Amino acid sequence: MLSGDCYFKYTARLDFLANGLFRFTQPSQLNDPLECNPQILMEIHSPEDIEEAKEQARKMGMTSPADIEKFLPMLLATGPKGRFTPEEYPGIPYPAGISSMAELDEQNAKKRLTELLTHINETYGIFCVSESGEEFLMWSHYADAHKGVVVGFDAKHPFFNATHDFYPVEYSDQRISLSSNNGFLRLAGYGQTGSHYKDLPVRLFLRKSKDWTYEREWRMIRKLDESELSIPASPPVYLFQVPRQAIKVIILGAQISPENAEIICKAVSNPSEWSHVQLFQATLARMGYGLEIRSYKGSVSLPAK
Repeated sequence: MLSGDCYFKYTARLDFLANGLFRFTQPSQLNDPLECNPQILMEIHSPEDIEEAKEQARKMGMTSPADIEKFLPMLLATGPKGRFTPEEYPGIPYPAGISSMAELDEQNAKKRLTELLTHINETYGIFCVSESGEEFLMWSHYADAHKGVVVGFDAKHPFFNATHDFYPVEYSDQRISLSSNNGFLRLAGYGQTGSHYKDLPVRLFLRKSKDWTYEREWRMIRKLDESELSIPASPPVYLFQVPRQAIKVIILGAQISPENAEIICKAVSNPSEWSHVQLFQATLARMGYGLEIRSYKGSVSLPAK
């Protein structure tokens, strides 16, 4: 009923009514601990490595699958090693606790991964929305066990389709990889030479397990230093302005408190600011499992105490 022309944000916060601010969450604070957390592949080319190499071949003018496969090893090669090994130069010692290049490469890959995770969690925030406002589990997980609200944003508003990096989530059985081959690191298919990964592949922020497919999620990615407000905490909470005109729908949770329902209804009753917003309420299904969502008609059906 509500899908198609909106993106939906499940939330327990109501302060957006007054200030229009919404949280953009650091990857480490999302509820899946594998979010933006690549696996390490040693001396194996990841599917992303191979995909990117094939794309390079096509950019070079190769159209035949046979030609692409023929040149794939060359495109995946790390080039000159650019490093000296104790096996080749016995006078060069290994670091303490290391007895082979394989161990050293693995240590370096783990170090780079730690640097990457630190960088992305200090630098980027993610604004998560869904194509559906009626998903029972999402009400439970993200809207304070049905005591919060769902905010429906106009999918055609420029905030979503013109001004920022905004993408659908990619659901996959394959976790994003940081691959190490001959000491050369690639993240999601892209070679990384600096320790801070300034040019991050966007799919690092978008890939999730197929277990989450039901969320039908889209994500906006912003730099945290662009936020309008940061709240001191551990870690800090970063809030960004979303235009009030982008809000199209507000759905009251089935277990919302009378106090919060009153706050919302009073705010939306101001025609000069909220005349464009439709108010709905979710109720628990009378039969079976699920929710029923109906237009608000002047009074809020509150849960019995």
